[in-house]
Amino acid sequence: MKLALGSDHRGYALKQELLRILTAEGHTCRDFGTHNTDPVDYPDFAEPVARAVGRNEFDLGILVCGTGIGMSVTANKVAGVRAALCHDSFTAQRAREHTNANVLCLGAEQLDAAAARMIIEAYLKAKFEPRHQPRLDKVARLEKGPASVAEAKASYESASPPAPQGITGDEATEFLRTAPHPRARRTKEARRRMLAFIEQIEKEAAASGVKGPTDISENLDRYLYDGS
Repeated sequence: MKLALGSDHRGYALKQELLRILTAEGHTCRDFGTHNTDPVDYPDFAEPVARAVGRNEFDLGILVCGTGIGMSVTANKVAGVRAALCHDSFTAQRAREHTNANVLCLGAEQLDAAAARMIIEAYLKAKFEPRHQPRLDKVARLEKGPASVAEAKASYESASPPAPQGITGDEATEFLRTAPHPRARRTKEARRRMLAFIEQIEKEAAASGVKGPTDISENLDRYLYDGS
C-alpha cells in the first residue's frame, strides 16, 4: 500500500519505528514529518497528511502524537477524511469495516512499537463493508452543508418541535424559554427580541379588540426565518 505518515515531536520516535517496519513489509511510505523531537504543533503535520489522503494521493494515512487525539481532531476537519483514533486491534478493524476510516491515529504515550504494529496490521487487513455506506453518505453531507434554501429550512424545522398553534402570549413566552430551538435560543439578544415581538403582537391584538387566545405562530415563524 501507499501510506502517508506524520507525527508531532511526541510521536516522532514511534513514527520512525513504524516507517522502518512498514517499509520492510513492502509498503511505500512517505514521511510528512516532523523530523526530530523539537516541539512542534500537531496540526502542522496532521493537515498535509489528511489533505494528501483526501486527494487520493495515498491509500491510507497514519498519524501519531502523544495521545492521538489532536491528530484525529485535526484530520477530521479535512473534507473526505475519516480519521479514527484506535487503541487496539479490534477498534482498528472496525474503523475500516464500519466507517471506512482512511486515516489511523495512534497515541505514542499509550502504545509501544509492538502494540502499534498489531493495530496497524489489523487496520490494513480489514476491508470496508458496503452495507455501511448509507451512514457514511449522511456523514459526507455534513461536510457540504445544506444543498438548497429548502433543505436548510427543512433541517432547521426538524431541529426541534414547532411552536403549537393557537398559543397565548404567556404560553409562547414559556415555549421560547424552554424549547431547544437552535435559533430561538442562539443568543440572549435573540430571545429578548422575540419576547418583545410577542408583546407587540399582544398589544396589537388588545388594541383591535381581540379576546381569548391569539394565534401568533405564523408571525413568529416569519420572524424566525426572515428576522422581520
